[in-house]
Amino acid sequence: MHSFKHTLSLCIVFLLVILAAGCDDGNPPESPSDIPAGPSLTITEMPEEVILIHPSAQKFLNAGDDVQAEDLRKTLGDKDRWDVSIPAVVEFRVDGLVAPQLITSCTAKFWKDGEPEKAKTLEVQNYANEVRLYNLERGEQYRVSLTVLLSDGVELYDEIGFRTADLPRILTVDGISNFRDFGGWKTADGSRIRQGLLYRGTELDGAVNSKYNLTSAGVAQMEEEFGIRAVLDLRYTKNYEIVERLGPNVRYHYYSVSSYVGIFANKHKVTTPYVFRVLADPDNYPLYIHCTHGMDRTGT
Repeated sequence: MHSFKHTLSLCIVFLLVILAAGCDDGNPPESPSDIPAGPSLTITEMPEEVILIHPSAQKFLNAGDDVQAEDLRKTLGDKDRWDVSIPAVVEFRVDGLVAPQLITSCTAKFWKDGEPEKAKTLEVQNYANEVRLYNLERGEQYRVSLTVLLSDGVELYDEIGFRTADLPRILTVDGISNFRDFGGWKTADGSRIRQGLLYRGTELDGAVNSKYNLTSAGVAQMEEEFGIRAVLDLRYTKNYEIVERLGPNVRYHYYSVSSYVGIFANKHKVTTPYVFRVLADPDNYPLYIHCTHGMDRTGT
């Protein structure tokens, strides 16, 4: 019995020596921080408020009532367009990829806070390290998520929130200009005009000015992104060949009017009430109202 215990003790000591020798490579043992954590996806923190209009347009809004846009443009030496939407830029990075791991897809989703069922989806092309979100609503809290799929089936996910600044909602639609949402402005009683119902801008067909001509991509935006159901055309149309660019499923209303106080002229006593009948019909919304340049008759 004593011999058996002695033999067993020697075997255990021998095994421990072998194990110790096999582990000792002359380097200290790895700490948890030395061990690769594997691939990860991180969305960069965003500003407290994301501004979606051109900086010069913002300066114009903050200028005095006597400041004209063209005068300010000359002072700033600014030749950029102010009537386009500045996107919310969501930057991200993927760390810790180990060959042969590759990114096979990157999908972004964004939605207004509390409305995940209305999320819109974007496929990130060329796996760039940013996503650009256009035409967001003003003064709203948003969530955006990113899902990255790797070649070995690993899925990475991250999500972040941000708020858009409460500034005029200037929008970008391919082929036309001066496109804006009437919504978001405060009323006399402190309420706000609902966004996404009434839009304004230039003509759509280039009949008067050829530079305002909705492209096929712009048509898709008007139909799918903004859901336009009716168009109110305030141009003088007698001398032009009008093209209904948004197709037969959209209502078209043609009532030529003058700008500003001109709408009160005797010749508009019949036309002006028709315009307000169109505005009063809920079946016309979302509604796009325009003249030629999207100013004066359409609004300031």
